[in-house]
Amino acid sequence: MKGKYLAGTVLGCFFLSLSLFASDERPICSYFEALTLFQQEKFEEGLKKYYKYLLFSDPILSVESRKADLQEAKAYFDAQHRRSPQDPRIRLCLSLYDRIILDWPPACKRLGELLARFQRSAMLYFFKGEYLLAQAKNDEAHTAFQKLQTANGKKLLAFAEFLQKQHGVTADKSERKAVLLRKGLRHLDLFETEDAVRVLRLVMKEFPEEPRAPHELMDLLVRENRLREAEEVLAAWRKRDPDGKQLYFPEARLRFKQERYSEVLKILAPVLSADPGNAYVQFMVAESAFMNGEYGKALELLPALQEADQENIGLLFRRTAALEMTDNAPGAVTLLQEKLEKNPYNIPFNIELGGIYERMGDLQKARSAYLTAINGDPTWGALAQKRFNAMQELKTKGQNNSDTILATMFLGGKATDTEQMEAKEKLPPPSIARILEEQKEILDILSQS
Repeated sequence: MKGKYLAGTVLGCFFLSLSLFASDERPICSYFEALTLFQQEKFEEGLKKYYKYLLFSDPILSVESRKADLQEAKAYFDAQHRRSPQDPRIRLCLSLYDRIILDWPPACKRLGELLARFQRSAMLYFFKGEYLLAQAKNDEAHTAFQKLQTANGKKLLAFAEFLQKQHGVTADKSERKAVLLRKGLRHLDLFETEDAVRVLRLVMKEFPEEPRAPHELMDLLVRENRLREAEEVLAAWRKRDPDGKQLYFPEARLRFKQERYSEVLKILAPVLSADPGNAYVQFMVAESAFMNGEYGKALELLPALQEADQENIGLLFRRTAALEMTDNAPGAVTLLQEKLEKNPYNIPFNIELGGIYERMGDLQKARSAYLTAINGDPTWGALAQKRFNAMQELKTKGQNNSDTILATMFLGGKATDTEQMEAKEKLPPPSIARILEEQKEILDILSQS
């Protein structure tokens, strides 16, 4: 009798009948109706609508969003539970809340306690099956749903079969593949990393010919810096596709992360030839060439990339660094001067210009560029002052005679044209490590402003 009583109570409270589940309204309507009911403090009705929304839609809300939506409802149910700790309606509400936010241990514990008391409740077996299904425990879910083959459970059984098909449990192979891929990609959208890894690995296991799962999985693992696992995914794919052409993008990203830039260039060269206007491929090739010390090759692509994204200072600095490393520091100066003609008081550009002049050995012009920065914004002034002070210490740490000549010039002495020429000719070639370190100082300040 108690089981029948609870079944009636639950149905009366939640209206969870087939007519509710078979509603023609769009799931998003249930979501907004639920929020309205929460505002009206009709928390049990709102919870029912919210749960219905989740059952009929892909999980487009993150767990944190769900917690925020249900915050007041949770407080209400907690207060009711303190007043009536044995009230089955409230205990079920709390179980459903935990299920909605994917907190499975308390959700299942509360539901199990209710089932122990009311063992004939078809509705509770429906919830048990749905909880298991949402956790991808498909066989256990099917067993729970079989309990619905009673007079008062058959309508719920029809909906349970619909849910299993929606989860790809009873669908044909093509439908199941589509369902699992959609589920995996949804986990990616919601930043549910481990769930995404689990589902995408399942797709790889059941549908080894499908390239999208290893593609998405490799990209995810590379972003998470789980490079060994990404390598294993690639190796598994190559057992059936030795060329691995369908995974060239994730493989390129993996090799880039591993700093194997020559391999990136090898992978993407034919892609760029086939699609020369692809800006993403252009960038990957240009950056890989730069990091591989192939500055001339990088300069084949950097001008177009930088002109297409003129607000990107990182690209501009890549271009000036490549020019310096190909013995074209004057070209780098010209590029920055063109920018400064439009905005003479652009402090980061003045500091970088000072650095180029300094590396060229033209300390007077470097001094002028640094002073412009020092007299500008105080935040940048500290960095410019640091560079300015460093120039005055050229005599220290075993500097050669050419440094002495340049330091004398900077401090107001005179040198003949021949001495200046000789001094510049004796300057060491620019150091890419120094260039990148000095550019990084500028970019770090920009990222904080």
